[in-house]
Amino acid sequence: MKHILHLLAVILLVSAVSIIAKAEYINYCGYSYQLSGDTAIYWGRLFGMPDYTPPYTIEIYDTVRKGDFGKPYIVTAIGARKEGFTDWDNKIIIPNTVKYIGEGSFQCTYKGAWYPATLDVRVDNNIMIVGDKAFSCRCIMDSLYLPKVLSIGKSAFERCTELPYISLGNALHTVKERAFAGCDSLRSIELGDAIGTIGDRAFRGCENLRRVTIKGSPVIMGDSIFVGCGKLESISFGNAPDTLGVSAFEGCGSLRYLEIGDPAKWSRTVFGNENANPITNTNRFTVNGSVVQHLDICTEGKGVSEWAFTGAGDLLSVRVTGGGVIEADAFNACTAIRRLCLDVDRIDRWAFSGDYAIQEIYSMTATPPDAAVESFAWYGGITLYVPVGSGDAYRSHPVWCRFSKIEETDFAGIDALFKADYEVSSIDYIPTDYMGDVGDEEAPVRIYTLDGRLAGDNADALRPGIYILRQGRKARKITVR
Repeated sequence: MKHILHLLAVILLVSAVSIIAKAEYINYCGYSYQLSGDTAIYWGRLFGMPDYTPPYTIEIYDTVRKGDFGKPYIVTAIGARKEGFTDWDNKIIIPNTVKYIGEGSFQCTYKGAWYPATLDVRVDNNIMIVGDKAFSCRCIMDSLYLPKVLSIGKSAFERCTELPYISLGNALHTVKERAFAGCDSLRSIELGDAIGTIGDRAFRGCENLRRVTIKGSPVIMGDSIFVGCGKLESISFGNAPDTLGVSAFEGCGSLRYLEIGDPAKWSRTVFGNENANPITNTNRFTVNGSVVQHLDICTEGKGVSEWAFTGAGDLLSVRVTGGGVIEADAFNACTAIRRLCLDVDRIDRWAFSGDYAIQEIYSMTATPPDAAVESFAWYGGITLYVPVGSGDAYRSHPVWCRFSKIEETDFAGIDALFKADYEVSSIDYIPTDYMGDVGDEEAPVRIYTLDGRLAGDNADALRPGIYILRQGRKARKITVR
């Protein structure tokens, strides 16, 4: 679905370019429009006709004609500009017919002018593509709603320092580099189910950003995305991204809440470096709102990636099954882990470095996994449990032999010993502590089961159990007794 949306965005862009190639221009009420087929592109004000005195108001019409009784043309696009011709415009009226906003269409480039701008755009507008630098440095004072947008270009809203809130619909696939960098007034951002790519430094320097919700599962999150977001407190992933770029969360010292969705998928996320992982800031993570202390993941042969759980100080027990490699620093500085259960092929250096609280390790494979001396922080005082008949193999291994006590076992009761204290759900959980001003008190109440099925709208009619109650963009767990 994400690839289809991305392809649609490309088709729209190519269509706009093809229109430009074979069009004619007209003057309509002092503005230049380009005509082709049944549509028109707005190109801007014709200076000198009429004689404006700044600040200006730009009114883009939804329909234009050649002559008083000519054929109507629907305005579907706003043409690209690279010259900053709109520095003094303080009101921009965009009709519902517009689907494409071109590069630099309303960017402010003249350093001597700084007029507050009102964007007059209907909440249910049809804008699908916002081009590079479309509103860069523009002093937008109003909340902006883009329910159908597919792609937001490079620096599209960069340094829109007064933009207080922007709502992005579930169709959004791509947020390009620096798209919202320096938007100092943004306090929250929500990206929907279709999000696929978030470019480098997309939200860098958003000084007052406090909450980020990513409902989908991005393929790529670039470098330094949230660098300089010193007040960021909460980030919630509906599911883990495939990659998180270098220093994505560097300097996010206020970050204290992290929802990761599915820990097994998170364990396979590729992190650019240690500061790419928000766990190094929060030192804990949650699944469906509950802090995870007992982690149980199956890697399906893909192992656990470097830095995946570095610094998760609340973890008490960890079970990793399914084979593969536990990479370097995967569980580094998880200082509270007491018990490990491992069914893997290899454990890289420093995988459990700094984990001095470990007391028991259960290695499930008859053949000792490859390991380095530095894979574990220490070996004294730890009991290593191994399969019946494999004790000699472990005692003769150059690394595993270092454990002070090796015992054979049939692993009876191992599932109960390493039972996870969470359930993975398709419902994205948002803690009530972080609701702020994004809730909709007038929205209808919907109640869901933990596996994502709609259960109804009246808690009194439900069977006993745990549910997710959602109202607008607010969600919380409830217990029915």
